[in-house]
Amino acid sequence: MLIVVEGPSGVGKTSLAQALPGAVHVSETGASSPAPCLADFTRHHLHCLAPIERFLLYAARTAVKARTAARTLAGGSGIVVVDRFEASLYVLGTVTLRLAPDFVTALLGGHLAHGLTPDLTVFLDCDYRTYRQRAERRGDGLLLDAAGYEQQRKAFRRWFERQEAPSLWVNTSDLPLAELSHKVLANIARCL
Repeated sequence: MLIVVEGPSGVGKTSLAQALPGAVHVSETGASSPAPCLADFTRHHLHCLAPIERFLLYAARTAVKARTAARTLAGGSGIVVVDRFEASLYVLGTVTLRLAPDFVTALLGGHLAHGLTPDLTVFLDCDYRTYRQRAERRGDGLLLDAAGYEQQRKAFRRWFERQEAPSLWVNTSDLPLAELSHKVLANIARCL
């Protein structure tokens, strides 16, 4: 089963992915990272890149994560969780970098995902106050202002509303991680 966790920074995507018992977490950083060199390059050289270059770099990272998830599923892993997948790439391209939606949509047309269709997509959300607190706690240097954060939230909401596959929208502002994990596990049970 493939579970994708989407949403703006600071909503708890990685925390949720790591908290799901028995799941293999494919992330952009850490030991499970499929492309540490891409993540390192992005972290250190992002300021030097033009918007289209940033988008294509993130697209490459997404494609690598998709390939890693496909291999992990083919290897017999029961549950694979990927945080930041196609919706995150779409929001980055159209909202953050202001690229043409047609260009971004064409690139996402199934090519990056290696034919993977999530069995469940979990969209996480939180209010701006919670986002700022979490970002400051993590030492995140990429703080959005309230208007920018709201634009991202709206774009994720639009993506969520277009979903045909099973999906779940959860506001994590005042939700303990254990309760969030329980909600997701209940939805996994319904998908099986």
